[in-house]
Amino acid sequence: MKTQPIVKFHLSKLAEAYQELLKIRSSVDEHGIIAVEIFHGIEKEFKYLRELEEPSSAQVKSLEKRLIQLKHYLQQFDRYSQLSKSFFQKITSQIDSQILQSSYSYLAAKNRARQLFEDFRDGRYFDIGLQKGVDQLRHFIDLFRAKMPSLNTQVPIGDLDIFQPIRQNSDEEFDLKDYLSKQIDTSPNKISVDRIKQIKDGYYYLYSKSLAYQIQGKEHKLAKRLTLLETGLRKQNEQVIYKALRLIQQLVQPTAITSPTNYINTQQKLIKLTGISEPDSTIILRINNNRPLRVVVDQDQNFVFEDIELQFGDNTLICYNQDFLFLDNHKYHLHIHLERHYPFIGMYDPLTQKAFQENEAQIIVRCKICKNYEYDFSVEENNNRCVFPKCDGKEFWNWEDREYWSEQ
Repeated sequence: MKTQPIVKFHLSKLAEAYQELLKIRSSVDEHGIIAVEIFHGIEKEFKYLRELEEPSSAQVKSLEKRLIQLKHYLQQFDRYSQLSKSFFQKITSQIDSQILQSSYSYLAAKNRARQLFEDFRDGRYFDIGLQKGVDQLRHFIDLFRAKMPSLNTQVPIGDLDIFQPIRQNSDEEFDLKDYLSKQIDTSPNKISVDRIKQIKDGYYYLYSKSLAYQIQGKEHKLAKRLTLLETGLRKQNEQVIYKALRLIQQLVQPTAITSPTNYINTQQKLIKLTGISEPDSTIILRINNNRPLRVVVDQDQNFVFEDIELQFGDNTLICYNQDFLFLDNHKYHLHIHLERHYPFIGMYDPLTQKAFQENEAQIIVRCKICKNYEYDFSVEENNNRCVFPKCDGKEFWNWEDREYWSEQ
Protein backbone atom coordinates (compact mmCIF):
# COMPACT_ATOMS: atom_id res chain seq x y z
CA MET A 1 0.00 0.00 0.00
CA LYS A 2 1.29 3.46 -0.90
CA THR A 3 1.79 5.86 1.98
CA GLN A 4 2.21 8.94 -0.21
CA PRO A 5 -1.52 9.84 -0.48
CA ILE A 6 -1.88 9.54 3.30
CA VAL A 7 1.02 11.96 3.86
CA LYS A 8 -0.40 14.42 1.34
CA PHE A 9 -3.80 14.19 3.04
CA HIS A 10 -2.22 14.84 6.42
CA LEU A 11 -0.39 17.84 5.00
CA SER A 12 -3.66 19.30 3.68
CA LYS A 13 -5.23 18.89 7.10
CA LEU A 14 -2.31 20.75 8.65
CA ALA A 15 -2.85 23.56 6.17
CA GLU A 16 -6.45 23.84 7.39
CA ALA A 17 -5.24 23.87 10.97
CA TYR A 18 -2.79 26.65 10.11
CA GLN A 19 -5.64 28.77 8.71
CA GLU A 20 -7.41 28.37 12.04
CA LEU A 21 -4.24 29.53 13.79
CA LEU A 22 -4.19 32.63 11.59
CA LYS A 23 -7.71 33.42 12.80
CA ILE A 24 -6.56 33.07 16.39
CA ARG A 25 -3.60 35.31 15.60
CA SER A 26 -5.84 38.05 14.20
CA SER A 27 -7.93 38.02 17.39
CA VAL A 28 -5.08 38.06 19.93
CA ASP A 29 -2.48 39.94 17.86
CA GLU A 30 -4.41 42.31 15.62
CA HIS A 31 -1.27 44.13 14.46
CA GLY A 32 0.54 40.91 13.55
CA ILE A 33 3.76 41.72 15.39
CA ILE A 34 4.17 38.59 17.51
CA ALA A 35 6.65 35.89 16.40
CA VAL A 36 6.70 37.16 12.82
CA GLU A 37 9.75 35.08 11.89
CA ILE A 38 8.09 31.94 13.26
CA PHE A 39 5.05 32.48 11.03
CA HIS A 40 7.26 33.16 8.02
CA GLY A 41 9.25 30.02 8.72
CA ILE A 42 6.13 27.85 8.90
CA GLU A 43 4.78 29.30 5.65
CA LYS A 44 8.09 28.54 3.92
CA GLU A 45 7.97 25.01 5.30
CA PHE A 46 4.44 24.52 3.91
CA LYS A 47 5.57 25.77 0.52
CA TYR A 48 8.63 23.51 0.55
CA LEU A 49 6.67 20.38 1.47
CA ARG A 50 4.00 21.06 -1.17
CA GLU A 51 6.68 21.26 -3.83
CA LEU A 52 8.12 17.88 -2.89
CA GLU A 53 6.83 14.93 -4.82
CA GLU A 54 7.17 12.65 -1.82
CA PRO A 55 7.36 14.52 1.51
CA SER A 56 8.27 12.16 4.31
CA SER A 57 5.99 11.48 7.24
CA ALA A 58 8.76 12.73 9.58
CA GLN A 59 8.77 16.11 7.84
CA VAL A 60 5.01 16.41 8.15
CA LYS A 61 5.08 15.36 11.81
CA SER A 62 7.76 17.97 12.50
CA LEU A 63 5.52 20.63 10.95
CA GLU A 64 2.57 19.39 13.00
CA LYS A 65 4.62 19.75 16.19
CA ARG A 66 5.50 23.36 15.32
CA LEU A 67 1.83 24.19 14.72
CA ILE A 68 0.93 22.81 18.14
CA GLN A 69 3.72 24.87 19.70
CA LEU A 70 2.51 27.95 17.82
CA LYS A 71 -1.02 27.49 19.13
CA HIS A 72 0.24 27.27 22.71
CA TYR A 73 2.45 30.32 22.11
CA LEU A 74 -0.52 32.38 20.91
CA GLN A 75 -2.60 31.23 23.88
CA GLN A 76 0.19 32.30 26.24
CA PHE A 77 0.40 35.69 24.55
CA ASP A 78 -3.37 36.12 24.85
CA ARG A 79 -3.17 35.42 28.60
CA TYR A 80 -0.24 37.81 28.94
CA SER A 81 -2.04 40.52 26.97
CA GLN A 82 -5.26 40.33 28.99
CA LEU A 83 -3.32 40.24 32.27
CA SER A 84 -1.21 43.28 31.39
CA LYS A 85 -4.02 45.43 30.03
CA SER A 86 -6.40 44.77 32.91
CA PHE A 87 -3.70 45.50 35.49
CA PHE A 88 -1.66 48.42 34.16
CA GLN A 89 -4.56 50.41 32.73
CA LYS A 90 -6.45 50.17 36.00
CA ILE A 91 -3.71 51.03 38.48
CA THR A 92 -2.32 53.99 36.51
CA SER A 93 -5.74 55.61 36.73
CA GLN A 94 -6.21 54.83 40.43
CA ILE A 95 -2.82 55.22 42.08
CA ASP A 96 -0.38 58.13 42.10
CA SER A 97 2.72 57.52 39.96
CA GLN A 98 5.08 58.29 42.87
CA ILE A 99 3.51 55.49 44.90
CA LEU A 100 3.84 53.12 41.97
CA GLN A 101 7.48 53.99 41.39
CA SER A 102 8.29 53.21 45.03
CA SER A 103 6.66 49.76 44.90
CA TYR A 104 9.00 46.84 44.26
CA SER A 105 6.11 44.59 43.16
CA TYR A 106 4.84 47.13 40.65
CA LEU A 107 8.27 47.83 39.18
CA ALA A 108 9.02 44.10 38.99
CA ALA A 109 5.69 43.48 37.23
CA LYS A 110 6.28 46.37 34.84
CA ASN A 111 9.78 45.16 34.00
CA ARG A 112 8.64 41.55 33.55
CA ALA A 113 5.76 42.62 31.31
CA ARG A 114 8.10 44.64 29.11
CA GLN A 115 10.55 41.76 28.81
CA LEU A 116 7.77 39.28 28.04
CA PHE A 117 6.46 41.49 25.24
CA GLU A 118 9.91 41.62 23.68
CA ASP A 119 10.18 37.83 23.99
CA PHE A 120 6.79 37.26 22.35
CA ARG A 121 7.53 39.81 19.63
CA ASP A 122 10.85 38.19 18.73
CA GLY A 123 9.53 34.63 19.07
CA ARG A 124 12.00 33.76 21.83
CA TYR A 125 11.68 30.50 23.78
CA PHE A 126 9.22 29.24 21.16
CA ASP A 127 10.15 25.60 21.73
CA ILE A 128 9.52 25.68 25.48
CA GLY A 129 6.98 28.49 25.63
CA LEU A 130 6.69 31.47 27.98
CA GLN A 131 4.15 30.08 30.42
CA LYS A 132 6.55 30.38 33.37
CA GLY A 133 7.22 34.01 32.49
CA VAL A 134 3.49 34.80 32.39
CA ASP A 135 3.05 33.00 35.72
CA GLN A 136 5.84 35.13 37.18
CA LEU A 137 4.10 38.30 35.95
CA ARG A 138 0.89 37.08 37.59
CA HIS A 139 2.83 36.52 40.82
CA PHE A 140 4.20 40.09 40.88
CA ILE A 141 0.72 41.48 40.18
CA ASP A 142 -0.78 39.40 43.00
CA LEU A 143 1.94 40.66 45.36
CA PHE A 144 1.10 44.24 44.46
CA ARG A 145 -2.65 43.71 44.85
CA ALA A 146 -2.11 42.10 48.25
CA LYS A 147 -0.38 45.27 49.45
CA MET A 148 -2.92 47.57 47.76
CA PRO A 149 -6.35 46.16 48.72
CA SER A 150 -8.08 49.43 47.77
CA LEU A 151 -7.47 48.48 44.13
CA ASN A 152 -10.41 46.11 44.33
CA THR A 153 -12.92 48.64 45.63
CA GLN A 154 -14.20 52.14 44.92
CA VAL A 155 -15.53 52.45 48.49
CA PRO A 156 -13.78 55.03 50.74
CA ILE A 157 -11.37 53.26 53.05
CA GLY A 158 -13.25 54.42 56.15
CA ASP A 159 -16.37 52.60 54.91
CA LEU A 160 -14.66 49.22 54.57
CA ASP A 161 -16.10 46.28 56.52
CA ILE A 162 -13.18 46.16 58.94
CA PHE A 163 -14.36 49.45 60.50
CA GLN A 164 -18.05 48.42 60.74
CA PRO A 165 -17.95 47.50 64.49
CA ILE A 166 -16.40 50.89 65.29
CA ARG A 167 -18.98 52.78 63.21
CA GLN A 168 -21.82 50.96 64.96
CA ASN A 169 -20.49 51.84 68.44
CA SER A 170 -19.74 55.44 67.59
CA ASP A 171 -22.09 58.10 69.03
CA GLU A 172 -21.25 60.55 66.25
CA GLU A 173 -20.32 60.40 62.58
CA PHE A 174 -17.33 58.09 62.15
CA ASP A 175 -14.14 59.80 60.97
CA LEU A 176 -11.23 57.46 60.23
CA LYS A 177 -8.53 60.13 60.61
CA ASP A 178 -9.88 61.27 63.97
CA TYR A 179 -10.20 57.66 65.17
CA LEU A 180 -6.62 56.80 64.23
CA SER A 181 -5.23 59.94 65.85
CA LYS A 182 -6.85 58.91 69.15
CA GLN A 183 -6.10 55.20 69.01
CA ILE A 184 -2.55 55.14 67.61
CA ASP A 185 0.41 56.53 69.50
CA THR A 186 2.16 58.82 67.02
CA SER A 187 4.83 59.99 69.43
CA PRO A 188 8.43 59.10 68.53
CA ASN A 189 9.36 55.53 69.39
CA LYS A 190 11.99 54.97 72.06
CA ILE A 191 15.34 53.91 70.66
CA SER A 192 15.82 50.17 70.98
CA VAL A 193 18.85 48.63 72.66
CA ASP A 194 20.09 47.28 69.33
CA ARG A 195 19.75 50.69 67.69
CA ILE A 196 21.67 52.35 70.53
CA LYS A 197 24.46 49.81 70.11
CA GLN A 198 24.56 50.44 66.37
CA ILE A 199 24.82 54.20 66.89
CA LYS A 200 27.52 53.74 69.54
CA ASP A 201 29.57 51.57 67.16
CA GLY A 202 29.25 54.26 64.51
CA TYR A 203 30.29 56.92 66.99
CA TYR A 204 33.41 54.96 68.05
CA TYR A 205 34.38 54.48 64.39
CA LEU A 206 34.12 58.20 63.63
CA TYR A 207 35.78 59.13 66.94
CA SER A 208 38.83 57.01 66.04
CA LYS A 209 39.00 58.85 62.69
CA SER A 210 38.73 62.20 64.45
CA LEU A 211 41.42 61.21 66.96
CA ALA A 212 43.80 60.31 64.12
CA TYR A 213 43.26 63.81 62.68
CA GLN A 214 44.00 65.40 66.08
CA ILE A 215 47.31 63.55 66.29
CA GLN A 216 48.23 65.09 62.93
CA GLY A 217 47.22 68.54 64.18
CA LYS A 218 44.07 68.64 62.04
CA GLU A 219 40.38 68.81 62.82
CA HIS A 220 38.02 66.20 61.37
CA LYS A 221 34.99 67.71 59.61
CA LEU A 222 32.65 65.83 61.95
CA ALA A 223 34.47 66.57 65.21
CA LYS A 224 32.01 69.15 66.60
CA ARG A 225 28.98 67.08 65.64
CA LEU A 226 30.52 64.01 67.26
CA THR A 227 30.65 65.96 70.51
CA LEU A 228 26.89 66.52 70.27
CA LEU A 229 26.32 62.83 69.50
CA GLU A 230 28.46 61.86 72.48
CA THR A 231 26.35 64.09 74.73
CA GLY A 232 23.14 62.52 73.48
CA LEU A 233 24.44 58.99 73.99
CA ARG A 234 25.78 59.72 77.44
CA LYS A 235 22.50 61.27 78.61
CA GLN A 236 20.33 58.82 76.61
CA ASN A 237 18.58 61.86 75.11
CA GLU A 238 16.72 60.69 72.01
CA GLN A 239 16.16 64.17 70.56
CA VAL A 240 19.82 65.12 70.88
CA ILE A 241 20.94 61.81 69.34
CA TYR A 242 18.76 62.21 66.25
CA LYS A 243 19.69 65.86 65.91
CA ALA A 244 23.37 64.88 65.90
CA LEU A 245 22.74 62.14 63.32
CA ARG A 246 20.96 64.60 61.02
CA LEU A 247 23.82 67.10 61.32
CA ILE A 248 26.40 64.40 60.55
CA GLN A 249 24.42 63.30 57.50
CA GLN A 250 24.66 66.82 56.10
CA LEU A 251 28.45 66.53 55.88
CA VAL A 252 28.68 62.91 54.66
CA GLN A 253 28.47 61.98 50.99
CA PRO A 254 25.36 59.77 50.66
CA THR A 255 25.90 56.32 49.18
CA ALA A 256 24.37 55.93 45.73
CA ILE A 257 24.56 53.30 42.97
CA THR A 258 25.40 54.84 39.59
CA SER A 259 25.24 51.60 37.58
CA PRO A 260 23.58 49.30 36.84
CA THR A 261 20.03 50.60 37.10
CA ASN A 262 17.46 48.73 39.14
CA TYR A 263 14.98 46.18 37.77
CA ILE A 264 16.87 45.35 34.58
CA ASN A 265 17.31 42.27 32.42
CA THR A 266 20.74 41.36 31.14
CA GLN A 267 22.52 38.61 29.26
CA GLN A 268 25.88 39.46 30.87
CA LYS A 269 26.74 36.92 33.54
CA LEU A 270 29.59 39.13 34.80
CA ILE A 271 28.68 42.76 35.48
CA LYS A 272 30.29 45.79 37.10
CA LEU A 273 28.67 47.81 39.89
CA THR A 274 29.73 51.42 40.44
CA GLY A 275 28.68 54.08 42.89
CA ILE A 276 29.65 57.03 45.05
CA SER A 277 30.01 57.39 48.81
CA GLU A 278 32.14 58.95 51.57
CA PRO A 279 35.90 58.65 50.85
CA ASP A 280 37.90 56.05 52.82
CA SER A 281 34.75 54.28 54.01
CA THR A 282 33.93 50.62 53.36
CA ILE A 283 31.18 49.48 51.00
CA ILE A 284 29.59 46.06 51.45
CA LEU A 285 27.94 44.15 48.60
CA ARG A 286 26.02 40.93 49.16
CA ILE A 287 24.81 38.95 46.12
CA ASN A 288 21.95 36.48 46.64
CA ASN A 289 22.93 35.98 50.30
CA ASN A 290 26.42 34.82 49.33
CA ARG A 291 29.59 35.85 51.13
CA PRO A 292 29.77 39.68 51.22
CA LEU A 293 32.28 41.58 49.09
CA ARG A 294 34.11 44.71 50.28
CA VAL A 295 35.74 47.71 48.62
CA VAL A 296 37.07 51.02 49.96
CA VAL A 297 35.79 54.29 48.49
CA ASP A 298 38.56 56.29 46.81
CA GLN A 299 39.35 59.97 47.41
CA ASP A 300 37.11 60.98 44.49
CA GLN A 301 34.11 59.39 46.26
CA ASN A 302 33.94 56.50 43.77
CA PHE A 303 33.77 52.75 44.36
CA VAL A 304 33.69 49.82 41.93
CA PHE A 305 32.91 46.11 42.19
CA GLU A 306 34.39 44.36 39.15
CA ASP A 307 33.15 41.10 37.60
CA ILE A 308 30.14 40.45 39.80
CA GLU A 309 28.85 37.00 38.90
CA LEU A 310 25.08 36.64 38.54
CA GLN A 311 23.06 33.44 38.62
CA PHE A 312 20.57 32.65 35.89
CA GLY A 313 17.16 34.07 36.75
CA ASP A 314 16.47 36.70 39.43
CA ASN A 315 19.33 38.20 41.45
CA THR A 316 19.15 40.45 44.51
CA LEU A 317 22.15 42.66 45.27
CA ILE A 318 22.27 44.45 48.63
CA CYS A 319 24.73 47.32 48.90
CA TYR A 320 25.45 49.67 51.79
CA ASN A 321 28.15 51.70 53.52
CA GLN A 322 29.34 49.66 56.48
CA ASP A 323 30.82 52.65 58.32
CA PHE A 324 27.86 55.02 57.97
CA LEU A 325 24.97 52.56 58.08
CA PHE A 326 24.23 53.75 61.62
CA LEU A 327 23.08 57.13 60.28
CA ASP A 328 19.90 55.96 58.53
CA ASN A 329 20.06 52.13 58.46
CA HIS A 330 19.44 52.22 54.70
CA LYS A 331 20.56 49.41 52.39
CA TYR A 332 20.19 49.56 48.61
CA HIS A 333 18.45 46.60 46.96
CA LEU A 334 19.13 45.99 43.28
CA HIS A 335 17.05 43.47 41.35
CA ILE A 336 18.63 42.11 38.18
CA HIS A 337 17.31 39.29 35.99
CA LEU A 338 19.93 37.29 34.10
CA GLU A 339 18.57 35.71 30.95
CA ARG A 340 20.03 32.42 29.85
CA HIS A 341 22.75 33.39 27.41
CA TYR A 342 25.63 31.23 26.29
CA PRO A 343 28.65 33.09 24.85
CA PHE A 344 29.74 30.10 22.75
CA ILE A 345 26.51 29.89 20.72
CA GLY A 346 27.27 30.46 17.03
CA MET A 347 30.81 29.13 17.42
CA TYR A 348 32.31 25.82 16.27
CA ASP A 349 34.79 23.38 17.73
CA PRO A 350 37.78 23.49 15.33
CA LEU A 351 38.52 19.77 15.65
CA THR A 352 35.04 18.31 15.20
CA GLN A 353 33.64 21.25 13.18
CA LYS A 354 30.47 20.88 15.23
CA ALA A 355 28.41 23.87 16.38
CA PHE A 356 28.12 24.23 20.14
CA GLN A 357 24.72 23.69 21.77
CA GLU A 358 23.31 25.27 24.95
CA ASN A 359 23.08 21.93 26.77
CA GLU A 360 26.80 21.26 26.21
CA ALA A 361 28.16 23.93 28.57
CA GLN A 362 29.63 21.33 30.93
CA ILE A 363 31.71 19.64 28.22
CA ILE A 364 32.98 22.87 26.68
CA VAL A 365 36.13 24.59 27.98
CA ARG A 366 37.70 27.97 27.26
CA CYS A 367 41.39 28.48 26.60
CA LYS A 368 43.06 30.96 28.96
CA ILE A 369 45.45 32.09 26.22
CA CYS A 370 43.35 32.65 23.10
CA LYS A 371 39.98 32.86 24.94
CA ASN A 372 38.35 30.47 22.45
CA TYR A 373 35.84 27.74 23.27
CA GLU A 374 36.40 24.05 22.42
CA TYR A 375 35.21 20.63 23.53
CA ASP A 376 37.10 19.09 26.45
CA PHE A 377 37.46 15.80 24.54
CA SER A 378 39.02 17.71 21.61
CA VAL A 379 41.61 19.07 24.04
CA GLU A 380 42.28 15.57 25.33
CA GLU A 381 42.82 14.26 21.80
CA ASN A 382 45.29 17.10 21.22
CA ASN A 383 47.51 16.06 24.16
CA ASN A 384 45.67 18.41 26.54
CA ARG A 385 46.58 21.48 24.48
CA CYS A 386 44.39 24.10 22.83
CA VAL A 387 43.29 22.89 19.38
CA PHE A 388 43.20 26.36 17.82
CA PRO A 389 46.00 27.14 15.33
CA LYS A 390 48.95 29.16 16.63
CA CYS A 391 47.86 28.63 20.23
CA ASP A 392 49.59 26.21 22.54
CA GLY A 393 47.50 26.88 25.65
CA LYS A 394 47.55 24.26 28.39
CA GLU A 395 45.16 25.84 30.88
CA PHE A 396 41.41 26.20 30.49
CA TRP A 397 38.35 27.59 32.22
CA ASN A 398 35.24 25.46 32.58
CA TRP A 399 31.58 26.37 33.08
CA GLU A 400 32.07 26.86 36.85
CA ASP A 401 34.66 29.63 36.34
CA ARG A 402 33.61 33.28 36.10
CA GLU A 403 35.95 33.95 33.16
CA TYR A 404 34.18 31.23 31.18
CA TRP A 405 31.09 33.47 30.86
CA SER A 406 32.87 36.75 30.16
CA GLU A 407 32.16 38.38 26.79
CA GLN A 408 35.79 39.50 26.52
